[in-house]
This record gives sequence, structure tokens and C-alpha cells, in this order.
Amino acid sequence: METISNAVDKLSNSLRIFAEEQFRFNKLVTIDKEEAVNNNNQAFEAILESFHTVYDITKDKNILDYFKYADTTLLILLRNAIHHRNHLLFESWNSSFYLKFNHEKLCGVQFLLATYKNCNEDSFQVKHYYKIYDIYERLNHPQLKKFAEKHRKLFEKELSFSKITKYAKKEKYPDNQIYINIMPILISAMSRIFIALKENKIDVKGYDSKVYIQHFTSEKIVCLDMPIYDTYKICE
Repeated sequence: METISNAVDKLSNSLRIFAEEQFRFNKLVTIDKEEAVNNNNQAFEAILESFHTVYDITKDKNILDYFKYADTTLLILLRNAIHHRNHLLFESWNSSFYLKFNHEKLCGVQFLLATYKNCNEDSFQVKHYYKIYDIYERLNHPQLKKFAEKHRKLFEKELSFSKITKYAKKEKYPDNQIYINIMPILISAMSRIFIALKENKIDVKGYDSKVYIQHFTSEKIVCLDMPIYDTYKICE
């Protein structure tokens, strides 16, 4: 079980590093946009890689059925897509907004930013957005064809994708102007993993792991059945 413990320590460490990058982002982006965005993106991608390592080590040990749940399934899908990068999907909102958008030409364009309600009203929510339709597009990949419909139904039910896309359609948002916050989904997946580790009496050793296992197993953190919406208009 030491390999599992080591992998969990690495995952917990990557979560802490991402949180630190989030706190630094707003100040750094006023000084160096490219460094701020790249640091943030790479810190998030490090979480996905560390998560996938935990998945690789535990998937055959009956600790957790990862593809039974939408949150863990989506993280695996995201990691594989971003890891291989043989496409133009999954450019983060920060990358688009700070490095790619021509704000003058897009002046007046409004984006829908969907996230989820915190179960604890006083909780702070970290944000990292991708286009929701990039996820749907990834399901069209030939390697996912066998599982695409199952995954789609999971996402639409457990991650409220059907509610989000219905709301976006009602408000007349084009597909490329709808973003979803991945962090609540990631937090839900982390809770699921840490609860499974605890139930299987797998000890964690590192300081970060001990902090997160306490945090992620003490109470429900995010309500994925309750999407909430924000908007951002360019040149507002």
C-alpha cells in the first residue's frame, strides 16, 4: 500500500500548489499575463496527472469503480485529452481571455460561466473553466466511441450538464460562449477518492494528505445537482 500512499501524497501536494497559484494569480496577471496563465494551467494539469497516477495504481484493487461516477470519469477523460494534446480542445478561460481574445473585436460579447453551489454557504470556491462543449466534442473521439453514450448520460445527470445546456440554450448562448468550472467536479472526485481510501484503511503519510483527507471526508463540499450561473461581458 506504500505506492498508493506515495501517489496520494503527490496528488495532495499538487492540490496545494494549485491553490497557491490561484492566490497569486490576480497579482501576477497584472505584471506578466503569460506567466500567470501558464503557471495556473500547468498547476491544474499537474493535479490531473497526479490523479491519474492514483487511478492507475488503485484501479485493479477494488478501492473505487472510477467509471461508475461522473466526477472521476470526467477527470480521467480530461487528463487523457490534455496529456496527449493532439487537438485544440480544452483551452482554459484564462488562456482565452488573457492571451487569445481580441477584446476590441469581441466588445459586447457575453459569456456564460457555469459553476456549482457550495454546500457550505461560507466556503470559498476556486475556479478553472473550460468550454462545456469541448467535453461533448471529446466524447466523439474514436477511442471513446464505445463508452460515449454512457459517459454523456452520467455527465448530464450527475454533473447537471443537461440543466446547464438547457439554460444556455434558453438564454441563446452559442456553444463557444459556454464555460464550466471544473474545480467543483474535481473536489467532488477528490472527496470520493479520499472516502474510499479511508474506508479501505489506507493510511496517508504526508502533511498535505492528512489535511486534505480530513477536509474531503468530513462533509459534503459541493452540490453538483445545483448549477449556478455567472456572466462576463467583454468591455463591460
